[in-house]
Amino acid sequence: FMDMPMPGGGGPQAITNLLTDPQLAATPILFCSGMPEHHLKGWFPASPIRRYVQKPADLLLLKELVADLIRKGKEQGPQGQPEPPKPAA
Repeated sequence: FMDMPMPGGGGPQAITNLLTDPQLAATPILFCSGMPEHHLKGWFPASPIRRYVQKPADLLLLKELVADLIRKGKEQGPQGQPEPPKPAA
């Protein structure tokens, strides 16, 4: 979960740190912020492993978004690339 105003540098600095670290660049991110979505997307464009939700967030929606990000994260390899197909059993 990420917000824009946060202690110690805020969301933009935290996300920059994630995106510039090759081991963390594929980390799924859920923005939960009071900022309008178009502002968030201006800072951090849409990605298959990025979701946005306005505060106050509906708990059912959060649950669905987290589940979707977990699925998307599992589909990505360690460097954010799709996992190669598994051999047929």
